Amino acid sequence: MLTRRSWRAAGVLAALVVAAVSIVAAQSALTTPSKSDASSPEELLAGVRGLRADFQQGARVSVRAQLLVARLQLQEQRINVVAGQLREVRQLVGIKESGQIPMKGQLKGLEDSIRSANVSVEQQREIETMITMIKAQIAQMQKEAQELRVQETELSNQLTTEQGRWLDFNSRLDEMERLLPASPR
Repeated sequence: MLTRRSWRAAGVLAALVVAAVSIVAAQSALTTPSKSDASSPEELLAGVRGLRADFQQGARVSVRAQLLVARLQLQEQRINVVAGQLREVRQLVGIKESGQIPMKGQLKGLEDSIRSANVSVEQQREIETMITMIKAQIAQMQKEAQELRVQETELSNQLTTEQGRWLDFNSRLDEMERLLPASPR
């Protein structure tokens, strides 16, 4: 999807360059005197200066468009990086949360076995030690999952910000495209 937008941006850039060259060519055709005109050197010099100014303006527009397209592409890369990080964090959250399920089942089984009457004192101490270890592991996994959720929220906010910047650059390109003269078909 973003690649299609890159092509669109490149197309806008190409259209801007073509439009700038067309403008310069059209103005030079209008300001170039014919051989039958008896123009003074001052008029010719003014025409050359006008052409130079038009060419410089076209070059500036072309450079601005190239910079804008480059910024748009960099922004797309940023979006892709942040989106990838967000996907990874979401996967890790899922792993941490699903990893707790079997441990909670094991914990429940150990707690049930401690309540049964046919457990010796020594077995009860071993089970209590295991329960303590499992509870610590579950607590650690919950803490890590919570940290990952915070990171997920931060990345989600960052992605929204980066997408907003991309939209800004894209709207600037759209604005430049609207300013171009309509091309004959």
